[in-house]
Amino acid sequence: MLLLKIALAPFVLMAAVFLAMITHISGLTLHHRLAWQPTTATVLNSETLCEVTYQPVDAVLRAVAARGPCETMGNVTLPRGGTTPRTLMGVFGALAYDTDGVGQKWEGKLADAGVYNVRAGDKLTLFYDPSSPQHIDSAQYKGWFGGLLIFGVSAGLIVFCTWLAWPRRRSPIDTGGKPNNKNSRPYVPPARAVNGRRQGFGRA
Repeated sequence: MLLLKIALAPFVLMAAVFLAMITHISGLTLHHRLAWQPTTATVLNSETLCEVTYQPVDAVLRAVAARGPCETMGNVTLPRGGTTPRTLMGVFGALAYDTDGVGQKWEGKLADAGVYNVRAGDKLTLFYDPSSPQHIDSAQYKGWFGGLLIFGVSAGLIVFCTWLAWPRRRSPIDTGGKPNNKNSRPYVPPARAVNGRRQGFGRA
């Protein structure tokens, strides 16, 4: 049983991480729907581009070296000291929307705003942060079936392992009236009563 618990420990850890990630994403999306303000956005442009990122010497986060058509991203010169270039493909575009009568424009990777499969001229509902209108999100649950499946499997694995590791009391063993402790005194049955008098064992 101990070996089984040790073998299941890494899977329980991964299940807990997946559970925390799904809970965080779901809670964040719900918060955007309830606390942020809705607005109608217009897609100004949408195109598939490649982005080359690198690791700066004096920064922890990666920076963007160049962005453009994928066929032109083969020979990008990194800034001095930049290392580990990576080329990623994505859909980039621009969105226009109003926040309390003030026009706003957002540009970047559309997936960062929760926007997918759109073309120039499309209109869609977005939610923006009242304290920072440049932060927008579609607040749509994407891939909910796969997320729900992962959530159920992870939660089930954690519940099973918790039940497996939970200490349980052992039921006493039926010894037919005899004590189960080898160091205890031998069992002596009670004396029989005959004519109101107790009688021990032996011949009458």
